[in-house]
Amino acid sequence: MWYWPLVRSETVVWRRPGVRAFGRRLLFAVLSLPLALLWFPVLLVGLGVGVGTAVVFVGLVVLLAVLALARLLASLERTRARVLLGAALADPPPPSGGPWRALGDGRRWRELLYLLLALPLGASQGVVVLLLGAMAARGVSYPFVMWGVDLSTAWGGPTWTGAVLVHSGLGVLAILASPWLLRLVTDAHGWVARRLL
Repeated sequence: MWYWPLVRSETVVWRRPGVRAFGRRLLFAVLSLPLALLWFPVLLVGLGVGVGTAVVFVGLVVLLAVLALARLLASLERTRARVLLGAALADPPPPSGGPWRALGDGRRWRELLYLLLALPLGASQGVVVLLLGAMAARGVSYPFVMWGVDLSTAWGGPTWTGAVLVHSGLGVLAILASPWLLRLVTDAHGWVARRLL
């Protein structure tokens, strides 16, 4: 059939390794902020209540619950980083001793710290994805949206061609720069994950 070369597995764009890696990193970046927004308030309030009432026995129980939740969420984050970023993160050994040993376990506190740092890391990834996506969409659609509009005060004006070249050029630049900037912010997140998880 005449269309066979167009649908072979090696010619389909989304099956190429670089495109698939970009898609996994994009998914990681898009999921980072919503997930961090889910557990950041719970962990921060639990940590505050636990530390604030640590003088009373109830505060220690709250801290144990926060550390147990942090361990569960850190396991989810390790899996997400392994699958989407390809990070080499080993599962921690199972807890030994009684539940009170968790309060002195440095690994659990590092997991909690990672989950609290996930909000600024996720926000930076969200900003990069949103900003580059908006710049790319605006730049590519600029010639169609601004057709026939007076562009004498626009960047690149006073001619329509100059304004389109400037704005579309910024859109193309955003498209070309997005894989590197996305890799930069996701690699930073992966570095923090490798150090704390």
